[in-house]
Amino acid sequence: MCARAASRARSAVVKRRVNSIALAPIEDFRHDSDLFGEGVREPAAQKRIQAAIGRGFQTRDAEMDLGRLLVELTDD
Repeated sequence: MCARAASRARSAVVKRRVNSIALAPIEDFRHDSDLFGEGVREPAAQKRIQAAIGRGFQTRDAEMDLGRLLVELTDD
């Protein structure tokens, strides 16, 4: 039982360490979210979003062939 508890404690320490290295601080996520929200309101972004949806962007096929769809969108 003690060995299991120690193992869980080590796992928790490792998880916290990995998260501290791999994840940005919450403030950075909020800032990026705000910037994204501002960007998608731009007319050029709205035009690209509509073009993507018109080409089936929200379908499985488009998701599986995302590279091709993105190239097609840059051609517009």
